[in-house]
Amino acid sequence: MTSDLVMVDLDGTLLDRDAAFRRSVQRFVHVHRLGEPAAQWIMNLDDDGYTPRAQIADALTAEFPMLRPTDCWALLDEGGSEDIEISESVVAALNCIRAAGRHVVIVSNGPTAMQERKIHRTGLNAIVDGWVISQSEGISKPNPEIFRRSAAKVGAEVPGAWMIGDNAESDIRAAQLIGCRTSWISRGREWPHTDFQPTRVDDDVSDALLATERRSRAIQ
Repeated sequence: MTSDLVMVDLDGTLLDRDAAFRRSVQRFVHVHRLGEPAAQWIMNLDDDGYTPRAQIADALTAEFPMLRPTDCWALLDEGGSEDIEISESVVAALNCIRAAGRHVVIVSNGPTAMQERKIHRTGLNAIVDGWVISQSEGISKPNPEIFRRSAAKVGAEVPGAWMIGDNAESDIRAAQLIGCRTSWISRGREWPHTDFQPTRVDDDVSDALLATERRSRAIQ
């Protein structure tokens, strides 16, 4: 079965969230005079955005007592969205597959306000068909219902759809369990599992996006 739906993760996939957050952290460290080693300490603590924000805020105020909780939450609520950028190649790939008739829906875990700031700031709102964000939905990846709601946004089928993401469990395994084809964005990493494999492994999300069109045409 084929589907014209392409679901794509946001942070670490369409957007380089870590690069943006690092720029925000470096500015935060400079403004509060925490010393240069503090920037890497915060990045390690953040763990690619997977550490709960409340845990980071508590650790920051414990490590740097001169910080006010409001200072920490200003950084964490902004989440790098001020510094986020999108590559021209990603924009071109999205335009290409949508022109070919694919429906693109962003599927993202995270706070709605932060994720929507990133979507609007980078212009993704104008070049995708919609987005589903965990906080708004009350469910998050790997719950399969979030993929079904993404498909419902554009009236598409889930079986045969593509899911592109950088998380092996919540993006790839979860989508494959409900019949999706998948592309894992490796970012130079080795695939971590032996019990299942993605349909594709791509280092570049632009290649992954364009491959959804080539593979769909080949199946048809």
